[in-house]
Amino acid sequence: MAQSPKIAHSSAPHPRANDTYFVPVDTWVRVRNSMLFIAIIGWIAAIIGCVGEPESFFSSYLVAFLFCISVAIGALFYVMLQHLTGAAWSVTVRRLMEALMRTMPLFLLLFAPLTFGLHYLYAWSHADAAQDPLLRQKLGYLNDQWFAIRGFLVIALFSLWALILYNKSRRQDDSGSVQQTLSAERWSAPGVLLLFIGGSVASFDWIMSLDAKWYSTIFGLYCLSGGALAFSGAPASGAGAGPGPSPDWPPARPGRGARRAPTPPRRRRGARRTRA
Repeated sequence: MAQSPKIAHSSAPHPRANDTYFVPVDTWVRVRNSMLFIAIIGWIAAIIGCVGEPESFFSSYLVAFLFCISVAIGALFYVMLQHLTGAAWSVTVRRLMEALMRTMPLFLLLFAPLTFGLHYLYAWSHADAAQDPLLRQKLGYLNDQWFAIRGFLVIALFSLWALILYNKSRRQDDSGSVQQTLSAERWSAPGVLLLFIGGSVASFDWIMSLDAKWYSTIFGLYCLSGGALAFSGAPASGAGAGPGPSPDWPPARPGRGARRAPTPPRRRRGARRTRA
């Protein structure tokens, strides 16, 4: 019986990639200081704009606020969806989404300026809104007090779910216990329902009431879909900021004097196999 040819194996260790996903301390300090400097300049310009042109300021601030919070809401929805489906492939990307949704409590602070600019944004907040027969029927819902209460309540509930899921993910990394994953799945089930209800309420208040005479029952889903689309660009924008390849990768090719494993001969097409 024909014996298969022996394959020579090299005893030399194969080079391995030494990639790291931790940003060097000096690089992080430079990036953090640059971002802090840009943020300070931006807030100074925003204050100047608020004093000089309050109507333009609050309109621009509302657009920026909606864009940023939609990314955080989309990330929260993504994390809960992956917990519910039990997807294991998303663990590497889920860390980025968890970092995005963890910014949700910050919007409790960023929502406060909007409560001072309602009269520049929404016609229902004007005194003559009670004279309009259509707006008069909506003033029990659209008023300054309930607008602020609903906004802070929705963001607070989103922040609560985001922090709970983030903490469970960190504990699971530290302990390796599957109970943290199962607990996150149980929290995600009502969280998705809360996200759609709260997102619909927020979109009705913050966006649709800009024209209080127009309404749409599917507007909340439309805005949540926009948030999912906005946050989906976050991994793509962050991919270019990742670490570069290791200097030891790819491994060097063997030189001319190195031993190579012989290639087994191929059987010609149509040739018969020989039996022992």
